[in-house]
Amino acid sequence: MPIDLRSDLIQAFRDPAVGKALREALAVHHDVAAAVAAQGDPLLSIAAAAKHIGLTAGAFRQRLASDATLDDLRIGKGRLSRFRRSDLDRWVADARPGKRRGPAPKGKR
Repeated sequence: MPIDLRSDLIQAFRDPAVGKALREALAVHHDVAAAVAAQGDPLLSIAAAAKHIGLTAGAFRQRLASDATLDDLRIGKGRLSRFRRSDLDRWVADARPGKRRGPAPKGKR
């Protein structure tokens, strides 16, 4: 038998405390997004950040899990994680200097 949470959700959203908390959370989100957009340094999703530095999203997530410096650049959590483009550019320039990134040249293994 499926659980019907519709009436409970409707009742929760009618509660003034829930409405206030949602409005505050959305206001903070919009304020942060507006401030970042005004600075001209866009926030990138995990997929966009991976593409920006030349990795697949899966490879980027693996690097994120194993590299504390890259994880420190993360804004938000989970699917809402974002990265500043300038932070990623600096990380690429500073991360493992001299180590070549990308696939190995063909014929050299």
